[in-house]
Amino acid sequence: MTLVNNVERWEGFAKPIGKVLTVLYVASVVVLVGLAGFGVFTLVASDAFFASEHFRFSRFSLELNGVLRYQINPAVIPEGASFRGIFTSIAVAGTVYAITALLVLRRLREITQTVVIKQPFDSQNPQRILQMAWLVILSAFVAPASNGWVASRMIDTFSLEDFSIVYSPDVYLALTGFLLVILAGVFAYGCYLQQEIDQTV
Repeated sequence: MTLVNNVERWEGFAKPIGKVLTVLYVASVVVLVGLAGFGVFTLVASDAFFASEHFRFSRFSLELNGVLRYQINPAVIPEGASFRGIFTSIAVAGTVYAITALLVLRRLREITQTVVIKQPFDSQNPQRILQMAWLVILSAFVAPASNGWVASRMIDTFSLEDFSIVYSPDVYLALTGFLLVILAGVFAYGCYLQQEIDQTV
């Protein structure tokens, strides 16, 4: 398969990928609005709504990176405990994830649109990739902190003993961000070459 065929193949993929990204983008907006509304609700709702008596038959668990899950026995829920802190932390953490996804998907959509119109080395693409890189790198530090906050609220609410929160950045996510920084540099060089070709022609 020639280089031209490869380019045409990727251009053909760009349009359906762009549609998928648009659906995900709209879904992220809906999720973000829902989480923001839920967050406001956790702040203004009465204490009675979050009373432990309403959650006696609910199931809660603490999970470690999808490998280890600790199922919390509802019987250990202290009398008079309030679940407001848990739900507020979930709303805030979810909002952080949703905002990050929204911004990344927006940049991906913009990049894909330049591929559709056969201008992948658009002058704005290096900046778009760089913005995604910093978002991913920031998420490598913020996401574990958000998860730790939710876990700490659960530990406090359920009065769990012998549990502690250990914070560590997501190394793989950080590496992905740094790879995107390198990719932004490659695209910047590609944009420079494209500009030179356009000026020559």
